[in-house]
Amino acid sequence: MRKVVVIGLGRVGLPLACVLADSGFTVVGIDADVRRVEFVNNGIPPFLENNMPELLSKVTGRNLTATTSYESVQSSDYVIITVGTPVDDNLNPVLSDLNRVLDQIGPYFRNGQTVILRSTVSPGTTAQIAKTLAQMSGKTPDKDFFVAFCPERIAEGKSIEEIRTIPQIIGGIGPESVRKAKEVFDILGIETLVADALSSELAKLFSNMYRYINFAIANEFMMICSQFGSNYEQVRYLVNYNYQRGGLMGAGLTAGPCLYKDGFFLLDHVPFTDLIGTSWRINENTPNFLVNLVQSISPIEDKAVAILGMAFKANIDDTRQSLSFRLKKLVEARGGRVLLHDPLIAKYASRNLKEIVSEADIVMIAAPHNEYRNNLRGILAQNNSILVCDVWNICGAGQLVFEASFLAQAAEGRIVI
Repeated sequence: MRKVVVIGLGRVGLPLACVLADSGFTVVGIDADVRRVEFVNNGIPPFLENNMPELLSKVTGRNLTATTSYESVQSSDYVIITVGTPVDDNLNPVLSDLNRVLDQIGPYFRNGQTVILRSTVSPGTTAQIAKTLAQMSGKTPDKDFFVAFCPERIAEGKSIEEIRTIPQIIGGIGPESVRKAKEVFDILGIETLVADALSSELAKLFSNMYRYINFAIANEFMMICSQFGSNYEQVRYLVNYNYQRGGLMGAGLTAGPCLYKDGFFLLDHVPFTDLIGTSWRINENTPNFLVNLVQSISPIEDKAVAILGMAFKANIDDTRQSLSFRLKKLVEARGGRVLLHDPLIAKYASRNLKEIVSEADIVMIAAPHNEYRNNLRGILAQNNSILVCDVWNICGAGQLVFEASFLAQAAEGRIVI
């Protein structure tokens, strides 16, 4: 059995480690978080992920173990790096965690090993990693050791499924590096797309920015409709219905660690940065627009404002770069009393949804969790005086801000929505 070390047991690394172990690899996961290591070794998922509990329980103690030590690197065939690559307060890429991993690998690095970088990075980083490893070891890249960029392309919550079904990009620093990295994903039965490292780095960044820019267009169109007194969901329906050149996305709070930061890996390299920069400003300032809109209809001061959903997207428990917290600050700045709820995060799930809503004067839906889609409309219909801000159109009202009585009238058949 081939031996693999996966460095970083977060939402990218742990699902991959489980899939590799389930496919016959001997896997050691390395993470600096002692508590996370203990969770994994006890077969307990440290975060929500579909199919993770069953798979982790199956492979833990069999051919998946976790540790904080890097000694297992010495006996491994493959070293897969999945640590975070955030941006700093000035929105500059921070690669300190990645550099720290390279320092830790150094003493155990040997001939014949393949390093696979899975973290999102600036263009040219894979080549720089190969150079750094060559300087540290005195070995020749693509001959004595091999380096490839094989980006994760999964969506949180669907990682286990999508690792096996989405084509894997293989970007090597040379032909032998491509061949070595491809062997891993061939064993997993995954379709592979072979390229050079730089093209693969750009493909990952472009994928995220393409989605991010489309979200920004949707949010800007939503704001334009609001200014004209029109209904974005209705306009979107008219644009998209049975029209092959439609495709307008829904509006919403577009956030998360990848979409928030990945554009900044590109801005230092291009002369025209307006589109990426403007998209970031639109998406990051959508909470400001929503709070100002609510304030223009009903003053927030001394009102109880329920913010529903603290995760950065639907049906996960990840709050990184969630715009819900910006909503919270904006509401508090206007004198509102904030009530927070998220059914998937223990800190915000101590009170049930019905109780939170019944206490609120204003409800703002920040994350489109299934619980809200399934239950919120009925709860609101029983609380006529509440003002609702529903940027996700969870309630199906087709309106950005409306009174809950609107839903009650719909429930009674007096109006159709």
